[in-house]
Amino acid sequence: MTQLWESWPLQTDTSASKIRALQRFFAVLRLLMALVVVVSIGVQVVDLATHNAFVPGRYFTFFTIQASLICVAVLVVSALVGLAGARESPVLGTLRLAAVIYSLLAGVVFALLLRSVPSEGYVGIQWPNEVLHIVLPTVLLIDWLCAPGRRRLPWSSIWGVVSYPTVWVVFVLVHAALTGWQPYPFLVPREMADAPAREIPLTPGGQTLALGVDAYGGYGVVAIHILLIAAGVISVTAGAVLVTRLSSRPPRYMDSDPQSSSLLR
Repeated sequence: MTQLWESWPLQTDTSASKIRALQRFFAVLRLLMALVVVVSIGVQVVDLATHNAFVPGRYFTFFTIQASLICVAVLVVSALVGLAGARESPVLGTLRLAAVIYSLLAGVVFALLLRSVPSEGYVGIQWPNEVLHIVLPTVLLIDWLCAPGRRRLPWSSIWGVVSYPTVWVVFVLVHAALTGWQPYPFLVPREMADAPAREIPLTPGGQTLALGVDAYGGYGVVAIHILLIAAGVISVTAGAVLVTRLSSRPPRYMDSDPQSSSLLR
């Protein structure tokens, strides 16, 4: 099976001890963030269930919830790698990047398309939403940018990152065709039929693109939303991979001939 980390013998010098301390710090941060996300989702579930508003088949269809659970798994595994003093493998590096992209995607879409949309039925406790859409992506981004040991990723990892959102979009469109229910209003043209055209800034200069039904009509709205989101995800992912290729290299204190760890295969 694929290894998720590699063991690197460390030299006993001041630089190594500082990096090791950073590894421990970010490992603890990852575990705490994973715990906060689990608690947030648990509070939401209990709150909705208490008010007879919890439908598992719908709740766990939301991209935010699925992405957050993926992030929890990645945070825990990468924390264990950090506590072990190991360097992440390319597979774990790709998974960490995927977690950042998915969380940022959920946060940006929430801010641009969903925050101002009135909710139907029971609204529920709101602070878990803030954790999942604001706190989680912020912490993941800081962790990805600042934690030591980030791997140089191959360009092919872009397609690994975007594969899950692609599958999710296909699933929810088929799900909507079969059940008539969609998790997000911007994927449901009939629910937007009476809504005014929504404008989203595309450049710092203030140029906008109207995304309302009045401008494009029916499934054109869905197509525009999906294409814009897909273009953004691919572009940001490609940029992140480029960052790893320009800046990620084994720290000087790491041995040049690593031995693979068998702790997690």
